[in-house]
Amino acid sequence: MRAIPFSRAPLGLPALITIQQGLITKRFTTEARSVTIDGVTFAPQPGCTISNVTFPSDASPATADVTVMALPGGLFEPGDGARGVLDGWPISIAIFDTGNPSAGTFELMPGATIGSVDEDTNGLITIGANGQLTKATGPLTEHYSLTCRADLGDDRCKVPILGNPDISFFDIVRGETFVRPDIDTGLLAVADAYGRVRTGTAGTVEDYANVYFENTVPGDTDPTTAPSYDPTPGNLTVDGTATFIARNSWLRYARGQATGPHTIVLTGLPDARASDPSWYVLGGLYVRSGVLSGFPVIPIRAWDPASFTVTTFLPVSVTDIPADTQFEIYPGCDLTRDMCQARFANIVNGRFETFVPPPDLSASLI
Repeated sequence: MRAIPFSRAPLGLPALITIQQGLITKRFTTEARSVTIDGVTFAPQPGCTISNVTFPSDASPATADVTVMALPGGLFEPGDGARGVLDGWPISIAIFDTGNPSAGTFELMPGATIGSVDEDTNGLITIGANGQLTKATGPLTEHYSLTCRADLGDDRCKVPILGNPDISFFDIVRGETFVRPDIDTGLLAVADAYGRVRTGTAGTVEDYANVYFENTVPGDTDPTTAPSYDPTPGNLTVDGTATFIARNSWLRYARGQATGPHTIVLTGLPDARASDPSWYVLGGLYVRSGVLSGFPVIPIRAWDPASFTVTTFLPVSVTDIPADTQFEIYPGCDLTRDMCQARFANIVNGRFETFVPPPDLSASLI
């Protein structure tokens, strides 16, 4: 299991809650005072608690209840729960160490959404957070599972699609040290060995040319001058003392528009491999232009390669995704060993056990 990122026994583990209600972001904390982490402030709310946290092992979604008081003029108005204005929106529940906020946060249920919302006559709102659904054939433990139950591109699995939920891109910059991923023991994260470079000048998603660059000769990029990177897969580029090879990317550019609250139609096939109707299922779509540019990834529920139609789990506003909207899109897998290995072939680079050890061995490793 991935460890909570605290180097010592924490003094307390209050929660930071974020609800992305359309274009409105609501942040609050169960702590008794305002908390600022990474420049983002979470204000305390009356009656705010986290309870009934469950992590079932039968592939049903993890759940938790967030309780908060609604007040006139407050973050939550009386009636918000009863009117259903909170239903279906993404929710993040993270914990942190009050004695060491610089240690960062730990996400309890990545990719969670709001399910049921109840409000009593006293104005107490109970928000039911539901984790992502998984198939019963998927791995049940993170530490020993093939895919880590991690987002693609996570530094534990090292699948270099080079896009992640917080919209951080691994762009190659000047004076940066890179290591070779297949032999160097200094590799700690995707960005240590992989990066992207804008090979075009239009300032659009097409500039990345559907490729990423993998280090083949460890070294430092030139501190001042960037060379002209060759985007042809298999070709090499020397940058300072480091050398990179262009690789075909999982993350592809696309354009299109929303035609309904759950449908986005692309103008063409982003990837020749996407003729498979399962290719983008459980993958993700980033909006790269317009009012939703920079928002978290949109999980994909279904993909129709004949009509280039993406079906989303969560609703989107048609007016927010007009014609010629820029996207970047990546494929998914169902978290089973066979499918994920067949699609991404990431077992070799996986930093975890391929199979669950027998009970006597696993007990000694926990």
